[in-house]
Amino acid sequence: MQATGQPTRSTSHTWAINMNAANEVCINCHDTEVDTEEHLEEFIDGQAVPFQNALAVALDTLLNQYNISYNKASYPYFYDLNIGPTSAVKDWTRAEPLPRPMREG
Repeated sequence: MQATGQPTRSTSHTWAINMNAANEVCINCHDTEVDTEEHLEEFIDGQAVPFQNALAVALDTLLNQYNISYNKASYPYFYDLNIGPTSAVKDWTRAEPLPRPMREG
C-alpha cells in the first residue's frame, strides 16, 4: 500500500492498455470483459467512441467556459488564452466554481 492509500502497482506507469493494465485496473469492475487479450480488445473497441466523445466535451468546456486551449502537439498541452496562446495553464482553480448544473451532472 502506498502512503496515499492506493495499492502498490506491480508494473511501472505506462499509457499502454494491455493485459498488465487490465489486470491492475480494469478487471476490478470488468472481470469477464477483460479476462483475455481478445476480450480486452473488444472492450476497448467498444469504448473508443464514447471515450472520444467525452474528451471532446471536456476540451470544449475548457475552451468555452474557461478559455483554456489544448494542443496535443505542444507540451504542456493546455494554454491559458486569458494570458496568451503560448502561456501554459498554471492555475487550474479559476476564480469561479463550476455552474450548478455542471456540479450536479
